[in-house]
Amino acid sequence: VLVFAFALLWASDHIQYISFDDFRRAVASVFFIDSITERELKEAYARALRGEGKVKVLIVPGHDAESWGTEFGGTREEELTRRAGEEIIAQFAKNPAFSVTLLRDQNGYLPAFGQYFAEHKEAVRAGVVAKKKIMKDLLAAGAVQKADGVQHNKAALEVALRLYAAIQWANENNFQLILHLHFNDDPTRAKGKPGVYTGFALYIPEKQYSNAKASRALAEKILSRL
Repeated sequence: VLVFAFALLWASDHIQYISFDDFRRAVASVFFIDSITERELKEAYARALRGEGKVKVLIVPGHDAESWGTEFGGTREEELTRRAGEEIIAQFAKNPAFSVTLLRDQNGYLPAFGQYFAEHKEAVRAGVVAKKKIMKDLLAAGAVQKADGVQHNKAALEVALRLYAAIQWANENNFQLILHLHFNDDPTRAKGKPGVYTGFALYIPEKQYSNAKASRALAEKILSRL
């Protein structure tokens, strides 16, 4: 089981290139200044316990009926992630401090997100191109360093665009946490035979990102529970 834990918010949507000083400030906003902190998350939770708002959490079950991820013996990853998401929602429902949204259920994507993706798909696509250009420039300037992590297959374009859109939609709707759920296969598995992997892994943003510290703190709490 793979849980991708992200503490929001990302600031990269607001980067503009005007001068070197603007560039430096933009880099700082994405990579060197915490966009949200563990303390802020805990304070938000404390306020929620007092009845002062809710901690907003988005659960994203990986894949969907059109791109279902890995499969074995007739069981598809998208079904497992959906069922896991539904179980997690049920656990969160026991605590009134949380307001939790499941991005995809047995009926498909949440209608509000489905409409958002349909209306913003091309803008999201353009944003992805712009962000890749920004990252390339930052790497070339030495402002950030490339870090190699666990290698996986590349996501299909439509899947990737939905993920980018989900993060953008979450930011615009003031979610504070995102959990992405996946079940990854063993790449060395022989067809028709089970793989060798068991257990779980948690993925978080790389340490240079502005939401890395808070995401790590969250992931460590999830790790201790699992």
